[in-house]
Amino acid sequence: MTGMQNHALPMDFFICKTGCSHFTGKSPHMNRIATHAFYDAVKKNNLDLAASLYKHCAPGMIDINATNALGMSPLHHAAEYGNRKMVKFLIDVGANLDARNMDEETPLNLCCHHETASIIVNVLKRRKELLEAAKMGNVTLAAKALADGGKINFPDPKGKTALHHAVHVRTSKTCTEQQRHNIVRFLLKNGANPNTITEEGTPLQTALGMNDIPMAGMLITAGADIHNANLHGTPTLFCAASIAAFELLVAKGADPYTHDSLRRGMLHRTAEKGSLPLMQHLMAKYGMQELLNTPDALGRTPLYLAAKNKQVETIRFLIAQPGILYVAADDGTTPAMTTNNKEVRALLKDMERAGAAPVLAPACKPPGF
Repeated sequence: MTGMQNHALPMDFFICKTGCSHFTGKSPHMNRIATHAFYDAVKKNNLDLAASLYKHCAPGMIDINATNALGMSPLHHAAEYGNRKMVKFLIDVGANLDARNMDEETPLNLCCHHETASIIVNVLKRRKELLEAAKMGNVTLAAKALADGGKINFPDPKGKTALHHAVHVRTSKTCTEQQRHNIVRFLLKNGANPNTITEEGTPLQTALGMNDIPMAGMLITAGADIHNANLHGTPTLFCAASIAAFELLVAKGADPYTHDSLRRGMLHRTAEKGSLPLMQHLMAKYGMQELLNTPDALGRTPLYLAAKNKQVETIRFLIAQPGILYVAADDGTTPAMTTNNKEVRALLKDMERAGAAPVLAPACKPPGF
């Protein structure tokens, strides 16, 4: 399988009276063994073994969508073999119906029996109905889709669940704010996972980005993890679009000085996005004035990022701050070099003429915090 070696399965290691729930799934080696064993059980049409492995291994230990060199997932094999019970089991545990092998075939394309195909077709139909109901804010249609067999956490081809879509819907004549909140409340009550992560983030990150504080509060109450990052490593705190959203997360335990994978903090984020009121709040309440010249992993300071993203008002504010330095990034480019915007270059011309300051050491927190 992709990225995995062929391991012999020590059966008594996994299947025993005590189960293997004491395995946390944090060992990559053990995860590979468990995943290979599961994959092999599916290929051999051994439903009892596949189900037992999934039941007794810790959550996350088995990658149910692992593929071999031909891009074949367990569901591809089950569909190709026409194993109706295996197909249903794999779908129930979250197998990806949209996965494509090296020939661009989905599991449905490989179905050789009508009964097996009908299972997949029905699930796809219910998924479509549920996702459309979520986008419309229609609780009645969502309830019907679930009653007809729809799966609450089944993702679309991009990994988004009904909850992602419900949170992301913009208020309009066809979907009021109350309807949006009602559909999200309904989905959460019926088991929607608030922590499903996509490239765009979690439902909570979407709500924060839309500055929907009541929605964010609802998701947190339902178990949304405020410490999650999206698939690009962006922390939830960075999605806060306002002071209120930021303070909500801090009140729930978020670290205001958190950094992303590029060692960027909230000052970098607000400079990049032009969130001037939040930047001013960070400096006034959290002492981040002391971090204004802190470089990220690429040597880019908040001023550099503001210039790169043409955040004119943020630049005006930053260059007026006592002690602000004009720092070049690790690649030698200065803030003014990052843009052709005339207004930005005019604001930075005096600093550019004076030359860049020495490269600084990164800092995480201001003194005393």
